Parts: sequence; C-alpha cells; structure tokens
Amino acid sequence: DRSFVLEAVQLCGIVLHDVENTFGDDRGVVQAVVRQNGIALTWAGEGLRNDKELVLEAVRQHGMALKAAAERLQNDPEVVHSAVTENGNALQFASAEIQADRELVKLALRQGKRKALHFAAPDCRADRELAMEAVRLNGNSLEFVGEEFKNDREIVLDAIRQNRKCLRHAAADVLFDSSVTPENPIALHGSQAPIFNVMSDTIEDQTLKFIACSIAGTEHRFELPADTTLGDFGSRVAEVAGRKVVFLLFRGNEIASPFDIHKPLHNFVGSFM
Repeated sequence: DRSFVLEAVQLCGIVLHDVENTFGDDRGVVQAVVRQNGIALTWAGEGLRNDKELVLEAVRQHGMALKAAAERLQNDPEVVHSAVTENGNALQFASAEIQADRELVKLALRQGKRKALHFAAPDCRADRELAMEAVRLNGNSLEFVGEEFKNDREIVLDAIRQNRKCLRHAAADVLFDSSVTPENPIALHGSQAPIFNVMSDTIEDQTLKFIACSIAGTEHRFELPADTTLGDFGSRVAEVAGRKVVFLLFRGNEIASPFDIHKPLHNFVGSFM
C-alpha cells in the first residue's frame, strides 16, 4: 500500500530495498526515502538514478550515494560538487574527467578525508600544491601523495604537524632529518601562523637580548644564552604567541627556514656576528 509506505518512511525512514520491487520506480516514495537516507538511491529504479533532481537530493543527504547515480550524473560537476561537499571520499565514484578537476579535488580534500587524494587523477596526485593542501588538512593523506612527495621535507613536516603518526608513510631519507619533527616551531611558507619581526638585538655577557615584534605591534623581549639556536628562539616566541609555529623575519627581510632550527641564532642577526 503506497500510502502506508510513505507514512512508514516519514515515521522511521524505511529502507527502500524492503519495498524496491514495488516502489523502486515510484518517484514520490524514492524521494521520501533518500531525503532520510541518501544511500537508499541504490535500490531505486534505473530511471530514477538518472533523475538529476532526485540524485542531487540523495547526494546532499549522503555523498556516497553518488555510487548509485547514473554514469552521466557521475560526470556532472554540480552533482559531484554536492556529493564531495558532503563526503570527500565520494570523489571515487566520479568520472575520470571529474577526478582530474583540480577545484573539485580541492573541495574533496577540504572535507579532511585522508583517502580523498587517492581517488584523484594521477596528474592531481602529482601536483605538489594539492599534496601540500591534503596533508595540512589531514596528515594521513601522506600515504596517498605521489611517491616523490614522501621524500619532500616540507610536505612531510606539515603532515606530521597535523598528525605525527603519519611519519610511517614518509620516505626513509626524511626520517634521518632531525628538523622534520612535530615540535619544529618555525612555520613553512603558506602556513597560517603569526609573523614576528626581530626589531633590535644586543649581546652582553654572553647573553642575547632582542625584541620580537608582532604585526599588530606587540613587543616581546627576550634574554637567552649566546649559544641559543634558531629552534630555541622560535619555541620561545611561539610560546608567548600561544601558537605551535611562527614566522620569524630577521633584518634584511630574511625569513627563517624550519630546516635551520639547529643553527645558532646569531647566524641570523647581523649584530651578533
């Protein structure tokens, strides 16, 4: 009885496969079901899985419903956009053409699903910008970046800052670099981190004295031993800023590199030399 099925859907979200033989081609029933459970599109009739309006409702409720959509709709940017917005892993069910669309791949990555990059076209997986964005959103995406990027210190550093457990996916050579550590306080280009400018500096009795000034004009004064490293300094600045990483801008607009954390701080400030 159609009215009974519709009422049941409204009350308890009846699964469509229970009545697919009778109502799988009934648009009203299928629409009511997918509004509560988009995956139920799987049990809809072929004609309805080719109905863009209905498929859009299904993938907006559950992105993975894209798997059940007709092939032409798996190649429809609007449908795929809606699907990956709800679940980045829905990218795996998009057409090869869509999987090569950088903007849709970026959208999938922003959902934080570690496998989203795995479902992108080879050219996208070989794109350094996309690889960097992927690991910044989910460090475990390091598993799915191009092999060359698993040996890229910047990409690996950003990945382990997001999730230190992903270090197991890095290339062996990177593992021997002591600057590639989650505790590294110096920000990488493109990171969201505060900028501090070293405004003045002196050395007295083997003590470094200087001022780190934020963009907002807040000054922080430091006194550290003369053998202080860039990493030590960065950690102190990050601590007062309440952040994990910071940009350090030295005289001459030299931006500190996170791979120089073991170098003496006086190497970066002219008057210490």
